[in-house]
Amino acid sequence: MPETPDPTQDNPRDFYQLSVWISWPGDPEFTNTADYTNIGEPLAIPEAHAGETDRPPAEWAHFIWLAPFSVARQAQRLKGKLHELLKNEPVRELTCRKRYFGSGRHQDELIGNSLSNVESAAVFCQGVVQSDDKQCESCLGALGPWAKCVQLESGEGHLAACANCIWNGKHERCSLWRNAQTGSTPERQNQGHQRNRPSISKKMASDAWAEAKRTVNRAKGLSAKIAQALANEQFEVASALLEEQEQWFEDFKCPEGILDLVHPAQPNSPQRPGAD
Repeated sequence: MPETPDPTQDNPRDFYQLSVWISWPGDPEFTNTADYTNIGEPLAIPEAHAGETDRPPAEWAHFIWLAPFSVARQAQRLKGKLHELLKNEPVRELTCRKRYFGSGRHQDELIGNSLSNVESAAVFCQGVVQSDDKQCESCLGALGPWAKCVQLESGEGHLAACANCIWNGKHERCSLWRNAQTGSTPERQNQGHQRNRPSISKKMASDAWAEAKRTVNRAKGLSAKIAQALANEQFEVASALLEEQEQWFEDFKCPEGILDLVHPAQPNSPQRPGAD
């Protein structure tokens, strides 16, 4: 298959061809009069930009902020979340992945296919570029049209997804969007994994259980020795063993779990004088 051509400059395109507002080319025989005049300039489609270098907002950012797409407007009112997005100024130029769009005209056509695509472009132009360790899983897989993983700061609903996943309404595939639904972040996920990690290893638990069994067996052994001493009328020996056994019973009045044997409870901090 032939390679996709590099982005090229398109010929100027009249504003009425892009806009939801209906207008017609001027009549060549009709000249400006006191009650009629042409206003403004024909709107041209900018050439597409590809690559990973951040550029200051330029032609495409300005183009998106005009929102000259029928999917973006109902009469003169902006649809969806565009009225919120376009309140803020862009911070970077719209930059696509290499060879995603064949030309500026192709980029214009695909952006104009749906409201979510216009929102996607606006988010890319004003959101925060995610570092490599925080990128959306889909962006790491090179999904979506834009050169970087960009997420709107404090975005809500589908705008919590990155710009690449907002494209074509695929926000639910975005790992950043899923994290936002649970209030989770990569850092919080790591903290959660750490928090849910067993506090002791299997070996520690096994050793603690073995120690508990030895303690119980020793207490049982004392009972047998006491009985034997009494049978042999060794009353002093029996008395000493009985005192030792009573101490064991005292120690075991409050049941202890295996974790208590590994991590002894810390003494309570002293109460302040007069505290209830």
